[in-house]
Amino acid sequence: MTSESSSSEPIGGGSELTEGIMTVIRPAIHRLDEQVHNTRISQVALATQIDELSQYLKEINDQQSDVHYDLDSYVTKLDDSRRRVSSVSQTLQSIQERLSQLQRGIARESHTQKQQIRPSTSDSSNL
Repeated sequence: MTSESSSSEPIGGGSELTEGIMTVIRPAIHRLDEQVHNTRISQVALATQIDELSQYLKEINDQQSDVHYDLDSYVTKLDDSRRRVSSVSQTLQSIQERLSQLQRGIARESHTQKQQIRPSTSDSSNL
């Protein structure tokens, strides 16, 4: 064994450590990505329901012109809630995009690690 081949090998089995870390991180990121995706779906459904309720309250308010209920404050609150839901949805979308980038980076790193292991295994078998 030459000093060159020993210096190219990670000290302490680094590739095995890296693969172990990737094995732990990959499922956690995948579960988190699924949860963010499901939350975004719920946020869209909630925003739709808020819009429908807001529209319904506006219609009631318009129809009851002779008896005026103060529904405008409720409509305003619903509109504010819809804006907050939309803001949270945008934040979740940003988080999901970052998680996707992280997943791609993990897959790329895992692939690189596997490619580095394969040539060194075939080199040692040729000796």
